[in-house]
Amino acid sequence: MISARIASSRPLATTAMHGRVEALRNNGLPVIDFSIAISHFPAPTPVLDAVSGAIERERTMPYTSVVGAEGVRRNLAAKLRRENGIEAANNEIIVTNGAKQALYEALYVMSDPGDTVLVFKPHWTAYVATAGLLGLSPILAELPEEITPDLLNGLPEAKIVIVNNPHNPSGKVYTRRELEHLRDWAERIGARVIVDESYEHLIFEGEHVSLAALCDWRKLGVVTIFSASQSYAMMGWRAGFALAPAVVVEAMQTLQGPITAAAPHLSQVA
Repeated sequence: MISARIASSRPLATTAMHGRVEALRNNGLPVIDFSIAISHFPAPTPVLDAVSGAIERERTMPYTSVVGAEGVRRNLAAKLRRENGIEAANNEIIVTNGAKQALYEALYVMSDPGDTVLVFKPHWTAYVATAGLLGLSPILAELPEEITPDLLNGLPEAKIVIVNNPHNPSGKVYTRRELEHLRDWAERIGARVIVDESYEHLIFEGEHVSLAALCDWRKLGVVTIFSASQSYAMMGWRAGFALAPAVVVEAMQTLQGPITAAAPHLSQVA
């Protein structure tokens, strides 16, 4: 009764452990949970005020367009310009139900079964799990202390490269020089790049630089993923977005429509 496509897959290790923690707690056992990233800070006051105000004003929550409300995407474009040094149009931004959905959709629309995906390890488990769900072939490479041209030239060539900056779980923050090396290498081998910048604001040493600010990201085929979960303590709001070439955003919208449609209105208000 179960398809071959899903029968060989397993739940994410992190979320499976979180479920186990919940079951133990429901049985009265005290458990410290390190399974998933849970903030113990409340969401920012302006977020809470905006949502409570929307509930009072609107009462009936509307659907927005699948790609996200026009005003929200306009604000996100301003954020990219101000914080990341990236110029983007509204049709190059899609609002998603968290970073996970953006990752799934980006991998889905830019690959075909059997394509290779390079992931640096240790890695967030969703990268490899999502690749497996889509019938892709992950290539795992040890994350070095420093990304150099010699290191990159020694790696197998891949259709898609996933970069997590800042890196979860090591905490590595890629330098501008390292990102330039990655840019040049990806351009030379013709790889597309997915950059997960969910932790962009949690920087204690160094400076966060977006790969898309260092290249012609439309031509290279760079998708950059952002999330409100970590930087703004908004895990349960499921609010994320992706910056991508317009043709990729259009394809992601085509996929998102029948899966979930738009992210919830209140999450977009948040």
